[in-house]
Amino acid sequence: MKKLLYIFILLPIIFTSCGTSKIMMVDGVTNLSEYEYIVFGEGSNGSAALEEVLFTVRQEISRTRLKTISKYEANNLILLGHKVLTPNINITSQYWDGGQTYITVSFYDYDSGMLLAIIKSTGIGLIVEHDQSIAIEEIRKKLHELLD
Repeated sequence: MKKLLYIFILLPIIFTSCGTSKIMMVDGVTNLSEYEYIVFGEGSNGSAALEEVLFTVRQEISRTRLKTISKYEANNLILLGHKVLTPNINITSQYWDGGQTYITVSFYDYDSGMLLAIIKSTGIGLIVEHDQSIAIEEIRKKLHELLD
C-alpha cells in the first residue's frame, strides 16, 4: 500500500518535469566544424528576470571549442579567410501552472548574415526556476553536440 501511495505522489512530479531539445540545420549545411570563432552581440532579452538565463547560455557557448572574439577581431580574421559565427539567443518563460521556458539559439555566419543552424530547447518544471534550469541543461547538451 505504501508503494502505491509513493507512486501516486511521484507520478505528477515526474510528468510535470521534462525537457526537450533539437538541432535544425539549414539545407546544404551539414556541420559547423569550419567555424573557429564566435562574436556575441550587444543584445538583451529585454527582461531583467531572463538576463541570468541569457548569461548562462552565453557561458555555455563559450565553453565549446569556439574562441570568443570581438567584432574588430572578427573583421580582421574574416579578411584572412577565417569563418566566424554569431548567435541570436531568444528566451521566453511562461509563468502559468509552474511555467514553461523556451530557449532558441540561432547561429549566423558573421560575414554574410546567413542563418546556418538553430537549437531549440524547452523546459517544463514545477516552478519557473526549475523549468529554466531544465531548458538550460537541454540547450547545453545540444550546444556541445553541435559545436564540439
